[in-house]
Amino acid sequence: MKKTVAFFLCAILSLLLSGAANAVAVFGPKKYLRVEGGTTVFNDTVTAAAGPARLFIQNGEVVGENRVDNVVSSARVILNGVEVFSPSNFNKQVYTLEALVNLTGGENALKVEINGKPGTFLSLRLTRPEVSLQADPASI
Repeated sequence: MKKTVAFFLCAILSLLLSGAANAVAVFGPKKYLRVEGGTTVFNDTVTAAAGPARLFIQNGEVVGENRVDNVVSSARVILNGVEVFSPSNFNKQVYTLEALVNLTGGENALKVEINGKPGTFLSLRLTRPEVSLQADPASI
């Protein structure tokens, strides 16, 4: 039994890491917009089953073929008290960020803090692979 569970966990993790499976949204995409004043802080709750997921950031927006506008130059993304991305991960040359994260079963606390020029923004989404298990009816 332990070997079977370990096998399935390894298979799911390898799908997450390879990106071979179709992704299913767990959260987002959600846009976080920097406003006037001090640090703009957002707090969200992500309800999900426990396990690994991918956190994607799109920084700003593509305008034309070779230009990105409204790029955040400094931000923090914190999931369940763990800093996933820090200000050093953001600058005007960074358009996308991606990290493997671990969700806890139930509610997960997501915090996004944005500094820098008002009007800049990032979009965030969490995904998991779409896993379909099929059994051969003859083997059941």
